[in-house]
Amino acid sequence: MGQLADSSLNCSQESGRSDTLSVYGEGVFSKDTFIKNIKDLQQAFPQLPVGFYDTLHDRLVENGFTDQRLSDAIGNVIDTCVYPIPTIANIISWDRMIKRYTHNQMCDMAIQFGAGIWDSHLCVECVENRVYWISKADADQYCIKGKLNGNTFR
Repeated sequence: MGQLADSSLNCSQESGRSDTLSVYGEGVFSKDTFIKNIKDLQQAFPQLPVGFYDTLHDRLVENGFTDQRLSDAIGNVIDTCVYPIPTIANIISWDRMIKRYTHNQMCDMAIQFGAGIWDSHLCVECVENRVYWISKADADQYCIKGKLNGNTFR
């Protein structure tokens, strides 16, 4: 999952969950990744109409899917679709979210749990230039690097 760290984190404001971040960030998926995943989708669901893939492509672009998020979303649909055929929403809705904390929340946790809380969290910078903290366990699991004032650190 090293690819996840290559793009900026995406603050999840539009989903109604302002306390989470997408581990995928936003980006552009490659043509090769799209073709490979569409082939997998066609093999799993041969009854999907041809027009489905054009609309899916447009929605993936509009939603800023990366190579990794696209591959994970298609794999998830192949593994979990309970209907005869998946919908575009089944694919587009796929995301992996992690909890993020504001400076004020981190200060509150430091009061509650002690100053060591700062050592177990990593400072990250979202695409809107807002600074948040995530747990180092999440950072390690999803290969997320910290970034502040343009400087990347671990």
